[in-house]
Formats: sequence, C-alpha cells, structure tokens
Amino acid sequence: MQDEPDENSAKLIKNLYYAALIHSGFLVKDPHYFSKNVFDLINTAFEVKEEVNEIEVTDEDLETLEPTVSTK
Repeated sequence: MQDEPDENSAKLIKNLYYAALIHSGFLVKDPHYFSKNVFDLINTAFEVKEEVNEIEVTDEDLETLEPTVSTK
C-alpha cells in the first residue's frame, strides 16, 4: 500500500500544474490560491514560523514609486 501524499506534496503538485498553465499562456482561475501556496511552500522550506502581516498601500504610496519600465 502506498503512502498518502502529505499536504505539502499536494500543494507542490498543484503549483507545478498551475506554473505549467501560466508558462503555456493560460490564466489561473484563482491567482490568490496559487500565490498563497507558493508562499506556504517557501515558508515551509525555510522553516518560517511567523506570518507577516499585510500592509495597506494607499494611492499616495503608489504615486511616490518610480516607474520601473521606460516608456521611451
């Protein structure tokens, strides 16, 4: 009898599938789910135990950022 895959293995397989879709030009139905799983796997790999609180970004904050792409 084979062992059941653990939660991290299942997330990794789903992320590989979604990454293949994105690489092929398809859109992921739920990008939040995909990115959350990527961050969860990274946190597990680096043994990060603490969650980082989200920071609210205002329009004023965005205006102070310099563009990263030249429009010339």
